[in-house]
Amino acid sequence: MLRLSGRTTGDGARRCSQGLALVAMVAVLAGCIYDAPLTANATRRVDARLVGDWTSDDGKENLKVRTLDPTTYLLILNGDPFRGWHSDFADVPFVTVQDLDNPARKYAYLKYSLSGDGQRLTAYAVNSDLVPSTLKSSSEARRLLRASLENPKLFVDEPLELVRRK
Repeated sequence: MLRLSGRTTGDGARRCSQGLALVAMVAVLAGCIYDAPLTANATRRVDARLVGDWTSDDGKENLKVRTLDPTTYLLILNGDPFRGWHSDFADVPFVTVQDLDNPARKYAYLKYSLSGDGQRLTAYAVNSDLVPSTLKSSSEARRLLRASLENPKLFVDEPLELVRRK
């Protein structure tokens, strides 16, 4: 079991949330719970600075980020496959991540930041208390996110921090 911002989740949610560490896409993420992506298509091309091998400071989480095509990442988190793409809007670098190993193929939304030297990646999962899993469309997700951008509770309390291995 994994504890996330006061909630405990099972192994399935843990695996999905870890894939978010992408850029996507881990221990701090809420899970792939949404039926619709934040954006149906990528809003920009793959950022080569994100491609590589990343690990948590304690070494428990290992993420490989690869280019699947010019706009899509392949994420392998602790052996579990995910795909992700940039879903930027409202001047926020959002990413949509999809669980490829679960038949439901649900999505998660997060924002990320990359340190100036490109050696630290920090991912923040969207808080499902503000953007509930019951939403059914990309436009509804964007509407709720836009309305909550100034809310300090929009993202889970504990971001995932990874360091570049290579």
